[in-house]
Amino acid sequence: MSLIQKLPLGLALAACMMMSSCSQEDVQVAGPEAYKAVTLSKLKVASTPVIETTNGPAGNNVFASGWLKLVTFIPDNLKWFAAGTSSLTHLWGNQSLPWFKPLAPPAQNATGIITFTQQKNFVVANGTMSQVYTYIKNLTPGKKYAVKVYGATTIAALNGKTTQYGNGIMFQLEGTTDPGFHVEIDLQQKQAEWVGKTIVFEALQDQVLVRISPNSSNSYFQSTPKFYHFLHVFVGSDAIKEL
Repeated sequence: MSLIQKLPLGLALAACMMMSSCSQEDVQVAGPEAYKAVTLSKLKVASTPVIETTNGPAGNNVFASGWLKLVTFIPDNLKWFAAGTSSLTHLWGNQSLPWFKPLAPPAQNATGIITFTQQKNFVVANGTMSQVYTYIKNLTPGKKYAVKVYGATTIAALNGKTTQYGNGIMFQLEGTTDPGFHVEIDLQQKQAEWVGKTIVFEALQDQVLVRISPNSSNSYFQSTPKFYHFLHVFVGSDAIKEL
């Protein structure tokens, strides 16, 4: 005898009704469309474009996650090619090295800024400049993106000598549909003042290298016998978007 046959009449009827209500048509089975929706959702999350913020611990040769110094001289010389993270008020976050004019926050929750330098006959003969770089990741080839960056220059006392305000900043992007893509931020007459710039580009591959360096004209370099520039870049946590 089956289990239902062994049950009292009332319970047997209830069991039959329950089994009937749970017919094959009512069973919810995840079909191909459901799996497709989940897969597309995961792909959308994975392809969200990312550029790391410059917020991070301060220090010479110290960088927020995703930011690096471009080492062009081996062994690296932290004095000749100084680069790292500063605060809005002090070089490398060092309380004994204040900016003559503090920087205002370029955006909400801005704390760390990437600092790099250019000099001529100030700490070493001839000229040197430091460069930094980062990557914009999770890009879709053929799509256009906009990234908001901020640039500034400040002065400080270095070894008892006053530095000078810089001229500008160069952003070079590799991995776009334009092989020579670059954008400049002009900082002339911008003393301790942030200048915002929206960089629009079309991705050629899934990540783009962003190389950042000081930008001074040849005429300025040749006509100025001695200078030392501090340049800064700030990038927020939500700086990039797909167009």
